[in-house]
Amino acid sequence: GFDICHQMVKQARTRRIWSEYVDFEATDLEERIPTDDGSVSFAVANFGAASEVSGSLLQELSRVLEKGGKGFLSFYNADAISNLWYYPWPSTLRAHLNTYNNTLEVWYRDKVYTVRGNGMTAHTLKEECERYGLTMEWVQTYPTFLSIVPRFFFRKTRYQKLVQAVTEVDNALACQGSYRGTYLTALVRK
Repeated sequence: GFDICHQMVKQARTRRIWSEYVDFEATDLEERIPTDDGSVSFAVANFGAASEVSGSLLQELSRVLEKGGKGFLSFYNADAISNLWYYPWPSTLRAHLNTYNNTLEVWYRDKVYTVRGNGMTAHTLKEECERYGLTMEWVQTYPTFLSIVPRFFFRKTRYQKLVQAVTEVDNALACQGSYRGTYLTALVRK
């Protein structure tokens, strides 16, 4: 497992007893994935991490994945409603992709942190996969509307039916390919 943060690697090592085949390394994946060609059977970049890793992530995945190897990837969706609409209330989503300067603005305890994050669209992801010899087995986005529902709806029991209805709409949209959800998740294969 790779992470740029030494503290996260330390935390991962102490969370449980890992097999001898599992190792963690603190490294910056900006330039390349530090592993041999064709040596990876399954790669994961979850919770938007595929957007934060590198502009050459798909090219590097194509290099390190063995034939038939797969990758589960999560990007910040550049086509997300949460990034395209203006809404004047605090949303449930505590992050916003700024597609103008390729950053993610993250709110935590009344502070805003800026992280590099290249947005991706479903269409661009498919093209990039094909460019590097990968097949996109499936792609979906989630959540679409739940991410922009004002936070106070979640604190009041009288709004639970509204939250449930929005959740059901988002679940349906994720399966129907609207591609407007906050996160773009995909399974790719070499």
